[in-house]
Amino acid sequence: FTYTLSHDSPTLYSMDWKFRDAALLALSALGCSDSMRMEGAGMCRQDGACRVYAAAGTESAQNPCYAPDSSRILITVWHGGYNAGPAGLYIVPAAGGAAAPILNDGHSNVNLPGTSWNARSNRITFSSDRAGGNEEIYTGKPDGTDIFQVTSHMGNNFFEPSFSPDGSEIAFESNAGTSSAEIWKVRSNGGGPSLLTSASNDRQPNWSPDGSRILFQRLAMDWAIYTIKPDGSELAPITPPQDSSTDASFSPDGKRIVYSTNGGRRSGANLFVVSADGGMPRRVTDQPGYDGAPTWSPDGRWIAFESSPDPSGTASTSIWRITAP
Repeated sequence: FTYTLSHDSPTLYSMDWKFRDAALLALSALGCSDSMRMEGAGMCRQDGACRVYAAAGTESAQNPCYAPDSSRILITVWHGGYNAGPAGLYIVPAAGGAAAPILNDGHSNVNLPGTSWNARSNRITFSSDRAGGNEEIYTGKPDGTDIFQVTSHMGNNFFEPSFSPDGSEIAFESNAGTSSAEIWKVRSNGGGPSLLTSASNDRQPNWSPDGSRILFQRLAMDWAIYTIKPDGSELAPITPPQDSSTDASFSPDGKRIVYSTNGGRRSGANLFVVSADGGMPRRVTDQPGYDGAPTWSPDGRWIAFESSPDPSGTASTSIWRITAP
């Protein structure tokens, strides 16, 4: 049974399916607290993932990012549906419960999974269109106070920001449209941004825990995960360019990367974990539909993510978590 749950061997997929389903149902019971099962939002799946938060109606809960102590999760709630603004920043208990708004002012305020909540400064970083409709990078305290505008420019939208481990820098995406984006960085106390990548379509940067690498996704044959040094040098591929791999972030020890992929051969997407140097990935979730935007809890125990039964990944999502491999 323990070997079955490791998810690191093809044996999992070739064993008797009745035993496999029983094992996954048992894991489902282990993965959810009693309070989660009792609450309407706290349902569990056969792969062991349990729902943390579901937004109301057609709203979409996205982009989970753990607090430094792993007790809470920062999320974006899109009020118009998947990626449809306006959007507010909310915090939910990591084990499930009600969402508390921290910044919900009628603008599109959006965080990134992974490293948008910094432990050193205890500040969050996010993008917002509050400055005349142009997307800029901001930081603030996790209660929504002391908001500071980091960037101020005209032109491409700046969003998907993530902190360096010491909180001194922020990597972000400069987006000129659906087929053009670059990775930049800026001092978190302001200043002129510097360009890190100049390929046609690079998105969603996240820092490694030791600050030595920044990962991101690049569109070539299809989406793939790469890493670079913080000065933009030493580009290294992590996943194959044909597997549609997106939404990556590091494990707390920096040795692994969790990401979303359809594996190049299936509709929908599930979560996988791979070595930070690349190699053979391990499956984390196994459910029809879409699982994306994963983030590792700082204590290493959990991976939170957004999920929808719609394989296209364009329907409203809710927030789930699963035991980290």
